[in-house]
Amino acid sequence: MNMNYNIFKIYYKIGRALPFEVRRFPRGVQTLWYSSQSVLVTKIIPRGQYGEAWGYYLKDGERSDSYWCSKDINEPQPIPCCGCGGWTLVRVIGQPTKQPDSELELLKGKRKLIKLTDLMPFGKYKNVPISVIKEKDPSYFQWMLANLRDYDFEE
Repeated sequence: MNMNYNIFKIYYKIGRALPFEVRRFPRGVQTLWYSSQSVLVTKIIPRGQYGEAWGYYLKDGERSDSYWCSKDINEPQPIPCCGCGGWTLVRVIGQPTKQPDSELELLKGKRKLIKLTDLMPFGKYKNVPISVIKEKDPSYFQWMLANLRDYDFEE
């Protein structure tokens, strides 16, 4: 799933299934350090496109201690940075409770959907196919995923 999504966008895209596991790659940075850490999201309180997300910190797939969550606490804790981009889906554990959001629902949220076949609408690569940018300049492509706030990317 797109690395520029926040936890709420992932929640809607998977049909509001709970629980699900996510991992954070801030600003497109993928390192071994981040690959061992994830969050198990167990509760969402929506408020429009955002809201509150609750869950547990995982290290190597097991409950662990973090600055925001202790493994000894049985109640889910508020997840920091849940509304920020840079989250990616690891796995869905629960069953969807609603049909996943469609492209039309995304557009109603005043966000533009970009596909690999589309042309870049602005900037350094204006009118260049997104697929070409991804192939020829992967670092720019990662920057684009992490920083374009008004766009959603669909592979």
